[in-house]
Amino acid sequence: MSNRVQEQIEQWIHAETCVVRVRVPAYRIDVMTDDDSHVGDEEPEHAFTPETVAHLERVQALADAGDIDALMPLGDVFVRRVS
Repeated sequence: MSNRVQEQIEQWIHAETCVVRVRVPAYRIDVMTDDDSHVGDEEPEHAFTPETVAHLERVQALADAGDIDALMPLGDVFVRRVS
C-alpha cells in the first residue's frame, strides 16, 4: 500500500554555465507494509506530474542556453566561474 502526499521540493538543474535551484510540486510516496509500518528508514521517493516534468525540461533548456535573465524569476541561479 502507498500514500501520496503533495509537497514542494528542491530540484537542482545543472548546465555548463550555471546551476539553478527550483522548488517544484511533487508527490511524496511513502511505502507502507500491510501492518502500516514504514519500510526502511530511507528518504521518501518523489513523483512528478507531467506538467512539473515539462517545467523542469524548460528550465534545463534555458540553463543549457545560458539564459540567466530568463532563469532568475524561476529559482536561485548560481553562475559557474571559469578559472
